[in-house]
Amino acid sequence: MRSGRTVALRGVRPVLLALTLAAIWLAAVEPSAQQPPATVRWISIPGNQPAGLAWRAQFQMGCVPEDGTCQFHEKPRHQVTLTRAYALLATEVTQGQFRTFASAMEYRTLAEREGWGFVFDRDGYQRQDGLSWRVPGFFQEDDHPVVQVSWDDAAAYCAWAGGRLPTEAEWEFAARGGVDGARFVWGDTADGIRTPKAANVADDAVRPHYPWWAVFPNYRDGFSWTAPAGSFAANAFGLFDMAGNVWEWTADWYAPAAYASSSVLDPRGPASGRSRVVRGSSWGDEPLVLRISERSYQTPEHRSYFHGFRCARDEPAN
Repeated sequence: MRSGRTVALRGVRPVLLALTLAAIWLAAVEPSAQQPPATVRWISIPGNQPAGLAWRAQFQMGCVPEDGTCQFHEKPRHQVTLTRAYALLATEVTQGQFRTFASAMEYRTLAEREGWGFVFDRDGYQRQDGLSWRVPGFFQEDDHPVVQVSWDDAAAYCAWAGGRLPTEAEWEFAARGGVDGARFVWGDTADGIRTPKAANVADDAVRPHYPWWAVFPNYRDGFSWTAPAGSFAANAFGLFDMAGNVWEWTADWYAPAAYASSSVLDPRGPASGRSRVVRGSSWGDEPLVLRISERSYQTPEHRSYFHGFRCARDEPAN
């Protein structure tokens, strides 16, 4: 009996060996459905508690003092304490990174399934057939931030990359780069964007395409639409494009008065809603919208050439 079993195993061993080698070769040359692309770079967000204490990040969230341009949903300014160490992607997720994910997972975005995406004209957002992250409405290369992605598309990528979408509070603390009270990523005044050039925004390069838009006057960032991710200087935490380029999806549901009843510890926004918060502004936005405390929102199904995302992930506790 044992002899017969040995003979049978000897007969299949070469086949098993061949299959094993084939599997190893495929794993080496094909993108894994379980692993994010090697080009993804995580930045650990530093807390601001004294050395030796557990990780904490305390800051004032919302409209900064003396900013007369804030909208009602940016108020009141309120204390937030984040207790979970976390990291953010250094840049917004790019076309190339999203392509790796879509190929590995055979993933089709909502725009691809439904056959259309949003563009913007004088009357606001308009559907346009045939648009998706692959054909966003203007030319992009692999190093540009992916756009025309819904909230679910963004969440799916982040889960695959080993992370999640950031909460609104995590996003704002990171955008401030340790500078509590600044109006803009680059400082206190809108004109600080000019020297050195600090962000991809609505400027003189956009005006020929959208002459009715409000723009930064006498400013040209070099890009009519999206810019390659990381084209401008990072903030103090090493994060790029926290203002301009593309709006970024967050995990939070939106409510106009959310700040009035927000939790001090690790706020996560309302328990439910109709729209998700987006932060950071885009290549199509004017100075007023580039402020760090600026909030906007879209339904989860929304996708346009203004909207992209970056991911967060939990970090080990100190």
